[in-house]
Amino acid sequence: EPIRSGRPVTRNGTKADVIPDAAIDPFERDGYDAATMRGLADAVGIKAASLYNHFRSKEDILWDLIQRAFDDLERGRLAAMEGLGPLSGDPLARLDAFYRAHVRFHAINRASADVINRQIRALSPGRFASSVALRDRYQRHLEDILHDGVRCGAFEIGDVHVTTFALLGMGMGV
Repeated sequence: EPIRSGRPVTRNGTKADVIPDAAIDPFERDGYDAATMRGLADAVGIKAASLYNHFRSKEDILWDLIQRAFDDLERGRLAAMEGLGPLSGDPLARLDAFYRAHVRFHAINRASADVINRQIRALSPGRFASSVALRDRYQRHLEDILHDGVRCGAFEIGDVHVTTFALLGMGMGV
């Protein structure tokens, strides 16, 4: 996928696609609470009132950004697992594939990943819970790999849950 300014180019090039991408910088720089609809509109190059043709609220923009990021993260994970072929049962190969996809996503999408990790709490309770469920599901994929590796003797891990958090955190810090 082509990259511009450290972020993937928008999918369709429509205003509804451009707005969340343009919101990354103000959300990262100012934080969700301090970012204004006027500032978001300025980042896109449109009038603030025009934002409401595409999104009802600032939260809707953040929600769209978070949903797309989780979709991209999951697509990368699935592609990595599908690419294993005959090695799909090998926990070491699965860990390598998962982790490469995880690091790649966070290296390419550093700014949006930072916004999501820091601003997810700004979501309304229902959206926050949905986002946490997506994050937990992603985390469980890594935990399953680690558990499988421990079961077959490929890994020696004292606490799979703590190791999962450590691996995910290190990958996000790239």
